[in-house]
Amino acid sequence: MKIQQLSQWLVRVVNYDFCPSLNGMVYWLKEPIGWVVCAIVASLLVGLCIGPQGYILAFSFLALLVLGLIWPWVSMKGIRCYLECPDRRVEENQELGLVFRVKNFWPLPVFGLMVQGEFLQESDESEPVAFALRRVGAWSESEFRILVTPRRRGRLPTGEVSVTSGFPFGLLDVSKQVDGCRPTLVWPACVSLDGFPVSDSTRFSLQGALRDRAGNDGDSIGVRLFRIGDRLRNIHWAQSARSQKLMVRERQSIASTGATVLLDLSPSEHEGRGVDSSFEWAIRIAASICSHLHEAHSPIRVVSFGLPNQSQLYEDNRNGVRPLLDFLANLPTQAKALSLVDEAEASAESEKRESETTYSFNSFGDDHLFVVASNQSARVQSLSSRDLDIQVTPVIVDADGFKTEDEPHLKIASRDLPSAEIRSSNTESILIETPELASDCFAHGWNRSFSDAG
Repeated sequence: MKIQQLSQWLVRVVNYDFCPSLNGMVYWLKEPIGWVVCAIVASLLVGLCIGPQGYILAFSFLALLVLGLIWPWVSMKGIRCYLECPDRRVEENQELGLVFRVKNFWPLPVFGLMVQGEFLQESDESEPVAFALRRVGAWSESEFRILVTPRRRGRLPTGEVSVTSGFPFGLLDVSKQVDGCRPTLVWPACVSLDGFPVSDSTRFSLQGALRDRAGNDGDSIGVRLFRIGDRLRNIHWAQSARSQKLMVRERQSIASTGATVLLDLSPSEHEGRGVDSSFEWAIRIAASICSHLHEAHSPIRVVSFGLPNQSQLYEDNRNGVRPLLDFLANLPTQAKALSLVDEAEASAESEKRESETTYSFNSFGDDHLFVVASNQSARVQSLSSRDLDIQVTPVIVDADGFKTEDEPHLKIASRDLPSAEIRSSNTESILIETPELASDCFAHGWNRSFSDAG
């Protein structure tokens, strides 16, 4: 026990900062070039005080220093780099192949190149990702394929990409910006869903989903008496002969279900960090709903609010689902939104934004409203308690389950949100509890609500 206590005391003494005010004077010793300079000074002292062998060491260290400083600089001056992204759009966790080209104008090969940049890895605070390149031959153009797997949505690469070289001794890292890099847009990952909401719409469409209402398309859903204007090919001759009256088949109609996805991204009401935060999962859920309903040719609109210093933002799928997913991919991250928070402005405009949002829902003529929000969202609770003549499905992200602390998470006991929070009785809510179970919880809740819908 005494030996262990003594070792702990020694560790504390060795790591104790006795002179914090002098740290700036010795920081240069943390770099390799600092120790080379110390070696040169020590060798000169040996040459002055002991013998000429010290001068030989001093000149050797000096040559090493000059070579280590000049070689990377000369190497970087003789090359030009290009980065190409063949795919303009990918999803999160989908492998992306980047093409990196290096053109060497010198008659000497180049070694030790590192490509550095932010390629949408785990979190906003992550260090720049580095990729080592093989030898680049003299007077040649080399092509390298770099495989990247973006872990979060956004533009890839984020910011500038540089190529760095410290060859041969790593005394100095010389960087050069990469040219011709067009960003790739990384979409939020979508959850696979089944079933569609029931359509009460009278909006007919040539490109919609078949619904069990009277029409001239799809399967037969019944028979009725012939009316003037009915098509002769729809006459059910067997039933007509049996009943001695003209009977016609009623078929399904093609109708589109208009839907709005309300996405609450108030950064202070979400928990967690990085790709597993409730903020990011809310965006993934909205992307999943939009992508799934777009397959049924339903008009969809996503409305985002709660972001600081911004008015209500929205996008729809009139030009396809690509602009809608682009919009979700370009939304700011939670860390960026928190850095722009202005509490005074947000509280002053809160009531105005709520009223504008409600008016836009009623005027859009939707059949369904999906509310994707944190369980801490007071705005959505207030909005959903209003009298909206549309079907409302709340998708609630339990922010407590996304906390990163090692403390017990407070869970909502039931999967149905209490009526005090969402007072729409049209349908059950879907609760997302933890990031590990987010995909399964959402898919299960959706299929439970809409798998039998027509």
